[in-house]
Amino acid sequence: MITFEDRTRIAATAGGLRIYVWHVGGAADETGGLRCKYGYRISDEHNSAHSPVEAYDLYSAVSSPVDPRQALSTLVSFLTAAGEAYWASVSDPGKVSEAADMFPPWVAEAAYINDSELAELTCSLEDDEPRPGAPRDRADAVRDNAEVTSVDHPDRTPDRPAL
Repeated sequence: MITFEDRTRIAATAGGLRIYVWHVGGAADETGGLRCKYGYRISDEHNSAHSPVEAYDLYSAVSSPVDPRQALSTLVSFLTAAGEAYWASVSDPGKVSEAADMFPPWVAEAAYINDSELAELTCSLEDDEPRPGAPRDRADAVRDNAEVTSVDHPDRTPDRPAL
């Protein structure tokens, strides 16, 4: 759940994880482009023994505008991968995942424990911001008294009703 957002910062919770992301400036890309650089802090509200993790190694795509929401989405993807790597190492101790060392062990474990909440946060980040050119649904068409442009059932098209 997003708890705070402005033009350069965003904060969210996912279960016991508290996640902050903020814009810290620009960084030159190896090809000469400019990327936005973000800092982040991850803390565990359920276990005060875990020291919060703070880092400044999160970058946008080249020439992207400042977008802390997108940076948070990227970080949540990394956390999800770390949680999956944690589960893989627990279920098969001999297996090593590329994502195993992305974060300290407590973060990977907390990401695994809070995987459903991270998935909900991912959905809310995607749902809160409409994408240009996204397919319109039936409700949009009714509101606008326009033609339906999406197909919501495999046996139905705008000109053929469901069986």
